Amino acid sequence: MATPVAIYQGNDSGGTGSCTTPPTALAGASSGSRQVFVNQKPVMVNGDQLNPANGTTANGSPCVSQRTVVATGKVYVNKQPLAKVGDTLNSTNNIKITTGASNVFVV
Repeated sequence: MATPVAIYQGNDSGGTGSCTTPPTALAGASSGSRQVFVNQKPVMVNGDQLNPANGTTANGSPCVSQRTVVATGKVYVNKQPLAKVGDTLNSTNNIKITTGASNVFVV
């Protein structure tokens, strides 16, 4: 089934678990070096490092969740799998990509 391509726009799902984070903007340094764009936004690929998401632990202490794209797309950009909606950013805290292109899809 085709799924929207992940682009640097919108927010992630937010995280739960050891560090609860709110939905956080899909932004990071990796987007600046991208050569492929969808709707004038850089695409996300496997290994992209996004800005960390600030959150809190169960006892209210501040914490930070790192976010790295784990892409499952079967299309490659610069020898890396293209990310799509539903791909993981942090498996420990179950952070997922929830937004993508409205008119470009990948399997």
